[in-house]
Amino acid sequence: MINLLKTGFPALLALCFLGVSSSATARSAPKPKDPPRVTVVRNAQGLSVRTGKGGLLRGGAAWVFQYGRKTGATKYIHDPDYWKTMKNNGLNAVRLIAFDPWQRSHGNPAQYPQGYDHADLDNPEEVAGLLKDLDAVVNMASRHGMYVLLNYHDTGGYRDPDRKEEGSYGPTMEYLKKFWTLVAPRYKDRTHVFYELVNEPVKWYAEDYKEEHLNDFKVVYDLVRRHAPKTHIVLLSFANTHSYNPNVSMLTVAEKMRATGIDFKNESVGFHVYNTGGTSKPIVELMKRFPVITTEQNFPGGIGIVTDTDSVSMDGDLMGVQTMERLGISWFHWKIEGRENLKNNYIEKLLPDARAKGYLWFKPSASGTMGLKS
Repeated sequence: MINLLKTGFPALLALCFLGVSSSATARSAPKPKDPPRVTVVRNAQGLSVRTGKGGLLRGGAAWVFQYGRKTGATKYIHDPDYWKTMKNNGLNAVRLIAFDPWQRSHGNPAQYPQGYDHADLDNPEEVAGLLKDLDAVVNMASRHGMYVLLNYHDTGGYRDPDRKEEGSYGPTMEYLKKFWTLVAPRYKDRTHVFYELVNEPVKWYAEDYKEEHLNDFKVVYDLVRRHAPKTHIVLLSFANTHSYNPNVSMLTVAEKMRATGIDFKNESVGFHVYNTGGTSKPIVELMKRFPVITTEQNFPGGIGIVTDTDSVSMDGDLMGVQTMERLGISWFHWKIEGRENLKNNYIEKLLPDARAKGYLWFKPSASGTMGLKS
């Protein structure tokens, strides 16, 4: 990224000729209410990512993608009442789900040769739309004293799609690199923002992570770290904590990731609690050696919530949140984005379970938890 403060007008002129607006290269200025940077804390179980004051991160969701912007599906990110409701109901963070990568790699190639509608990162107008929404989430979170985990979101892949079939990938990572080249320097000074490099990058278990994947992650990590030297970065983002190979686990993969030269002093290992095998043992094993964070979990089956993939309960706890609270691990939840899901799934399903079983982590207002205005 060109530093205009050093290169001045000639650089700006060059960017104009390249079709890149100066707003796309601008850095987001810190705000007075930005919470302090996340930190790593050791508790009795091990290492976990926490708020700047040492508390757990408990996160909702905010989706950003071009199709959602066009259809109005993501307009809730601009709604102050939505943010107020999250904060008043015990959430102090959001996972900012940049969903254009998933849109780009999905869709039947015969019908959608370029994938579903997504932001073209070589199109200044579409880049401007993307950055405007990202800015909105970052600034709304700051206003409400909340953290932002900014996530590049595809599933089961991270390279450029080859469009041979839906969800298949070629050898290059140009879109991923362009995304982080735009985003990493933009929010590097926003202390409440941290980055999740790639979502569920490998199908689907620890034993499926190969050396080529770890080498790719190191390339992208180095790019992000150059642009954002102080920002915490979440790596690996396993889709499942369980492994079918007794010789491979999240821990063994993380050790190989560390061997690439990442010291995990300002980095952590992300995981999702879908197929857990019914136990938290792989998580506990991992957090003894590496900082951890649950960047996604869903609801279990059988409680009246339709999910794309159910989470498997652990250690006799129904909700994954109960397990994370007991282990002292920060968490972000799936299927609570938007006004309807926040109310129906989080406020009316998860919070009553937490209250009934004694793991509610905040004191509700005198009138109880606050719902969304109609």
